[in-house]
Amino acid sequence: MKKMQKISALISALFLLSSVTLFTSCDQLVGKAKDTVENIETEIIDEALAKMGDNFISSYVDADTDSITLPKTIPDYESVRLSWTSSNEAIINPTTGAVTHNEGTDVDEVNLTATLSYDKKTRTKVYTVEVEQKSPDILGKAYAAMKSNFIVDYVEGDTITLPKTISGYDGVTITWTSSDSSIIDVTSGKVTHKEGTGVDEVTLTATLTYKGKNKTKEFKVKVSQKRNILSEAIAAMSEDLIPSVVTGDSITLPQTVPGYSDVSITWSSSNESIIDPKTGTVKHQKGTGDDNVTLTATLTYEGKTETKEYTVKVPQADKELTDAEILEVAKGKVEILYTAKKVFEEITLPNEIEVEGKTIALSYNCESDASTAVINNYGNEKSIKISKDIVDRTATVIVTLKYNEISDTKEISIKIPALSEYTSRGYNYDFLRRETKYTFNNATKVLTKVEDDFGENIKEGWQYSYEVLDNHKIKLTTLKVLEPMSEEWLTIDELIAQRCDQYIKLNELINNPPVSYEDLFEKLNEIAPMDQKTFERYIGYCGGQEGDSSEVQVTVINTLLELFTQMMGISEANTIEDVIKAEKRSILKSYPDNVDYTYIIVDTYNEKEYPDDFSLSFKAEYMKAKSWYDQRGSFSDDSYEYRIDSSSTDVKINGNYYIGNWNENYSSFTAKTNDNGKPLDEPFTINIQDNKDGTITISGGIISGSAKLSFNPEYL
Repeated sequence: MKKMQKISALISALFLLSSVTLFTSCDQLVGKAKDTVENIETEIIDEALAKMGDNFISSYVDADTDSITLPKTIPDYESVRLSWTSSNEAIINPTTGAVTHNEGTDVDEVNLTATLSYDKKTRTKVYTVEVEQKSPDILGKAYAAMKSNFIVDYVEGDTITLPKTISGYDGVTITWTSSDSSIIDVTSGKVTHKEGTGVDEVTLTATLTYKGKNKTKEFKVKVSQKRNILSEAIAAMSEDLIPSVVTGDSITLPQTVPGYSDVSITWSSSNESIIDPKTGTVKHQKGTGDDNVTLTATLTYEGKTETKEYTVKVPQADKELTDAEILEVAKGKVEILYTAKKVFEEITLPNEIEVEGKTIALSYNCESDASTAVINNYGNEKSIKISKDIVDRTATVIVTLKYNEISDTKEISIKIPALSEYTSRGYNYDFLRRETKYTFNNATKVLTKVEDDFGENIKEGWQYSYEVLDNHKIKLTTLKVLEPMSEEWLTIDELIAQRCDQYIKLNELINNPPVSYEDLFEKLNEIAPMDQKTFERYIGYCGGQEGDSSEVQVTVINTLLELFTQMMGISEANTIEDVIKAEKRSILKSYPDNVDYTYIIVDTYNEKEYPDDFSLSFKAEYMKAKSWYDQRGSFSDDSYEYRIDSSSTDVKINGNYYIGNWNENYSSFTAKTNDNGKPLDEPFTINIQDNKDGTITISGGIISGSAKLSFNPEYL
């Protein structure tokens, strides 16, 4: 009631102040009214201050509480504005009330200052808040220290090491369980390989225990299956390996099987007087008939043996061969010697072959997986060009032999081993030499790509699981990313956790920026390790140089920190939850996830750029099942006046770049600064429509009408 009386008096005084008359006492009335207004305003703000009291906010925040309520108004005095500042924003954020607890067993004191404003009057009141520190989360930190490379993820040997402790975390013990103990025995670490040519995946679960509390973490381990080398080698020995008819004085008996160099072959003969298995000497008996000899190949590998038999017809000395037998002899002589030493290999094919003075004509036809073998005709000359793929392929060459009026065919099966690695050289964005190396693990279907700057010693790397589709297409999903400085492979989840932690620490630096470049370099190295050259590159990008004054350094430092948060795409985040959400969103958009690419392998002759004599490229496909913003690439018009890329925080409109933010579902983009970071006088928003056909339509903002943009695929 008392407050209402004061407000009523205030209104009366204001009315009196505005009712200026022609009387000479007007100045006295005005002065009296001003005094009345000022007195009433003072009484209101003082009463509001008194109303707050000492218990207006909590004076203690326990370790389990992550926020404190900071009222924006005072009960019964809603017209008095209330704002807050914090003596330590790293602990209590005065805008959101978010509380961050330091680790320890003590408390931190933070002074929160409330500023009351009423018209031109202000008052302040300081509240001291004790924030309980959190006990160190030993178990949680030990868990975080168990990165994806804590144990190997692929086993070819007979044992695996499973640590029982974690370095630096005394008191934390680890016990292991296996999803398939017949393959991995966690007690002994013994690994048993099943027979086959693929891999088996076993889930190993680590249970961390500390002071009665447990936490579990799973590791996926791929175990190579054990190939039956002998069976494979026997299968690789074709029926045409040994000629079925021998007219000459010798026969070639192979001592190894192509592709199985560790398998040895010994031969025995059912009639050594005709065919000597040690020398291959052939002796034709007298007569006009045939002698049949059985040759037995004994294959040996790691102490085990298997056999395969061949029956060979040896014409007697006075026999004249029939046309059919001449073709049979010719079939034994036809061969294609493929070495598989290079990615591209071209082999000359003869047009004819001689047998007993007779000429047999040859022609060829080829069937192969993914066109990995092609017959070329150069006039009267023929050749077969064989190219490796990123998976094992097979080519079948059908040779047609013709003599007189009869013909016969021979099938030659060529196994083309998968491409295992590829290296290219070029230049990075600083025009420094860069080498890129791709490594394919055909067993685990994992592609590893590593880029190395010559002279910079900065490596970047990515690991993808891959599935080869038809028509030279491959589906890629990112598994791990190589951190350039630490050279540590991180899963996407580990990368998200690391980046969020880095953002939090960067935010603390923004609130308390270092005053020198040396101090900044040290602080940034604690957050994200980098070398001096990389640091200097960033400083130069932000307009700084050696010898800057302390004032310039502070400006450059703030620009650099803003650049980092902008690069992370989360400069608008207000809470840790915002950071995690935005950073996860940004990272997941940065790396392929279940994306189709077309790959091309091209024969080259530029050893400087392509030391392996071939080039390999991957181009993203437009995927109709995905929204426009999940495509791996950008959208632009023919004149390149417009360019939109949902993975970037900038867009190109009317030939100019603008920086801003996307909304939640990428249907609009709000531009806030130009490409130099200067705020726009009038921010604008453009709208994006997904046409679901490889195009998008943009409109609004500074766009006149609308523009239709087409998909531009990215190259891996």
